[in-house]
Amino acid sequence: MAELAAATPPVPLLITRGEDPDVTSETAVRATLSAAQRRGSGHSVARTESFAGCGPLPFVDSPSAFGAVVLDFCDGVDGVRTRRVVVAGGDQRVTGKI
Repeated sequence: MAELAAATPPVPLLITRGEDPDVTSETAVRATLSAAQRRGSGHSVARTESFAGCGPLPFVDSPSAFGAVVLDFCDGVDGVRTRRVVVAGGDQRVTGKI
């Protein structure tokens, strides 16, 4: 089992939550990060992000901010800046670049 753990590459970990009544408490977030570290998962990239004014679905309540956080996280994992565009009103027309 130790050999398998040593051969497994680190897994990036991003935990997102809304700051308004959310199903995931700050205590649960800290416990999850702590458990991952104790298991020796080797998270080279671990991050938590709370979204003000959002409930349990920040990707619904604040899609632009959520998307920016996810893209920034992915950029940090692979070192490649992801192309970003602004989509107008959910109709999938590209209206400009961020």
